[in-house]
Amino acid sequence: MDEPTVSEDERPDGWGEPIFVPAAERRELNKNSPWSRYFARALDLTITSYLAGLGVGYALAYWAPSLYLQLVSQQAQVQNVILLPVALILNGIVTGIFGTTIGKSVMALRFAYLNGHLGLIGQIVRELKVWVQGLAFGIPIVSIFSLVFQYRRATKGLPASYDEGIVLVKQDDIPGWRRASGMLFCALVFVGGIAYSVWPKPVAYSPPNPTSVISMEWTNPVTGKRMMLPAGWTASAQDNGQGATVHVFNNADGTKQAIFGAEDEVADVTDLATYGRALKAGVAGTMTFGDFAQTLTPGVLRADGTFDSEGWRASMLINKVGTTFWRIVSIDTAASGGDVSDPALASALWSTTR
Repeated sequence: MDEPTVSEDERPDGWGEPIFVPAAERRELNKNSPWSRYFARALDLTITSYLAGLGVGYALAYWAPSLYLQLVSQQAQVQNVILLPVALILNGIVTGIFGTTIGKSVMALRFAYLNGHLGLIGQIVRELKVWVQGLAFGIPIVSIFSLVFQYRRATKGLPASYDEGIVLVKQDDIPGWRRASGMLFCALVFVGGIAYSVWPKPVAYSPPNPTSVISMEWTNPVTGKRMMLPAGWTASAQDNGQGATVHVFNNADGTKQAIFGAEDEVADVTDLATYGRALKAGVAGTMTFGDFAQTLTPGVLRADGTFDSEGWRASMLINKVGTTFWRIVSIDTAASGGDVSDPALASALWSTTR
């Protein structure tokens, strides 16, 4: 009830400030650091953008080929805008684990936390705030205004708006030549990354087969779902000779074929393993397959074998979605053994079954 109070005139500098970082130090933390922070960020984004491109590219190529084709068909600037948040999240993960980044280490920058360390999730959230408040979603021209705004705050000794009340970035005392060398290194890596992304790729002397680079859309008539076939694949509907329709896919050079079909009900068959045995028995007159085994794709079984009359290699993939059994029979006239199913085509076809 008798808590002491201090008048405005008696309050010392830094009154009410978090005691984790002294107020006097807070006013000096950002001194001469805006350009150091800019070059450090440029280096970090160059590295994480490359990793983001690789990771997203491989993931989409395997799990969602149609999205992968849409991504790679975009201009480099559009791809950069799309991949920017992924790159920033990677940067947050690196900072959360190691406490710093390559760029900050090169430029002798370090964090001064106002209310304790942020941790992994906190660093990711901070990077997403950088994406919005510092980089304006990476939108060209618009991001210039946001960068200028943050630059002006830093030159006044204020924290960036995304760091307000959370963290400050300190420029350690280093020789001028060390700071200049760090900036030059960051700039060279940044410019090199841009040059690599836009540098003309070697042009083949012989023009490619048009059918090998064209993608076509295909609709699963059972589910009504659409997808883009991997480049070079074409589709046609055919009768299997037993009154059922199967969908046949051929690659551009004519060496591979995949037959896609579905069965809603099979007598006395309720599980995928039993269906596989019944299917092998049904095609035994033309193809011979070994035992089914689980693949890397959850719920999908595969068996390898041969197309007997020609000796071609064959692979069979089966899956069950709801009460419907799906199958992909792949034939390769040039392969000598092993799995001959096409992962990109299979992934695209499976995406239409759910």
